[in-house]
Amino acid sequence: MSVETQATNGFTDITPGSWAWPYVERLESLGLLEPFPGPEFAGEQSVTRYELAQSLYKMLEYMENNSGRVTARVELQNYVLHFSEQVADLQYRLSLLEAKSELQQLEIDQLRSQIAQSEQTRLSEIIVSDASLRELPRYDQRISELESAVSRLQQEVEAKSDQINKLYIVIALLGATSILK
Repeated sequence: MSVETQATNGFTDITPGSWAWPYVERLESLGLLEPFPGPEFAGEQSVTRYELAQSLYKMLEYMENNSGRVTARVELQNYVLHFSEQVADLQYRLSLLEAKSELQQLEIDQLRSQIAQSEQTRLSEIIVSDASLRELPRYDQRISELESAVSRLQQEVEAKSDQINKLYIVIALLGATSILK
């Protein structure tokens, strides 16, 4: 490969292996540097005050013309940060809901176990005491209430999971948008 095929678009004396390559290449691609007076960058040559003034002018002009893009990028980064914080908050809340759901499921299991034990104990007393039969509907009602509560919590967990997935999509889209810019 010749030096010319490795050089930046306008400079023949800077190759991709040079430490200055990315800086010169970026400034040239933005139109802030140009070959002067020939096709070489001449990195060892001193810069005159005129050349410095020309470069500073081009940079100021570039900043004025592109300030909207910079502002939009900063806003986009702020949105990504904001959504990341919201996702983290939703993940935390979801973990709390899951923990609460697990605790309620344990309580349901304990109540079912208690009911099973109670039923066995009470079955032997059915003949003797009618009062023990009145306890069963109360346990059944409590189980129904807890099952309803668990069902509601599961629906909330699913809804929060959907919200988190949507936020991941938004973050991914915002991330992809910032990469494209």
